Amino acid sequence: MVSAQLKDYTAAERDLNRSLRYLETPHAHYYLGQVYEKQGNTRNAYSHYQTAASAGGDIGSKAQARMQAIGNQG
Repeated sequence: MVSAQLKDYTAAERDLNRSLRYLETPHAHYYLGQVYEKQGNTRNAYSHYQTAASAGGDIGSKAQARMQAIGNQG
């Protein structure tokens, strides 16, 4: 997440994908969705938000909100 905060989205994408290979978490999917969204890749962002949304809870609610925002842009 440090890479994303520094706007180094390429490094953030690499790190989050590596993290997901070891352990899939809704948080990693959500943050990877944010990285893809910042890069303008809404298709991949939406896909990762969907995975995060299925987990429910706070992160699921955030992911659903981002999915809705992407859908409204279309």
